[in-house]
Amino acid sequence: MPGPASSGATWKGSDVARHKRTLPGYVDIGLTNDEVDVIVEETIQAYLDGRTTRVDLRRGRPSLNGQPAPSPHVGFRVSPELREQADALARSRGVTLSQLAREALEHYVKGA
Repeated sequence: MPGPASSGATWKGSDVARHKRTLPGYVDIGLTNDEVDVIVEETIQAYLDGRTTRVDLRRGRPSLNGQPAPSPHVGFRVSPELREQADALARSRGVTLSQLAREALEHYVKGA
């Protein structure tokens, strides 16, 4: 989906909302198009007024290594049963599945 950087045009929140089904990982958080427009406009105005020096539009969590570069990514497949058990354990601990997997891998590697 082309955006301001590629076309010279600007995107309003409602433009993004119209295309939401094309965005990977989209989650509906219950905002109306008008509410999204207000948030976008307030963020842009804060940047223009110098109330913020950075508007970070990147997706995802902050880097784990404290650097501006992304953290390395590890991915692997598991059985459906293990996935269900891991999801349940993560929920019971109030963490994400990624956090649980990082902790488990770190614990295993440090104990080796």
